[in-house]
Amino acid sequence: MESSGINAERVTEEDIKKNEYDAVIEVCGVGSVVSLGLSLLKPGGVIVLVGCVTPDTKLDITGDQVIRKCATLMGVHNYEQEDLIEAVQFLTRTPYQEQ
Repeated sequence: MESSGINAERVTEEDIKKNEYDAVIEVCGVGSVVSLGLSLLKPGGVIVLVGCVTPDTKLDITGDQVIRKCATLMGVHNYEQEDLIEAVQFLTRTPYQEQ
């Protein structure tokens, strides 16, 4: 899998219309990123929430958005910085294979 290099400040309407990402990994703790990530997912894609751990993090999404995408939301908690570094390195060196 390779990173697209896309970042929330540079997402265009064209990016959103493509719906081309299998997974979106949120690590910043900003709830609005989840809504944006959901719009970028392919149907059946996965959103992994890592940074949204504060009690006041609001996710601006609806059930309709999740259901129509057949999306999976997954939360990850209790990891250390080394775990995240290892995961990113794994994704960088592991080629994506269509299944």
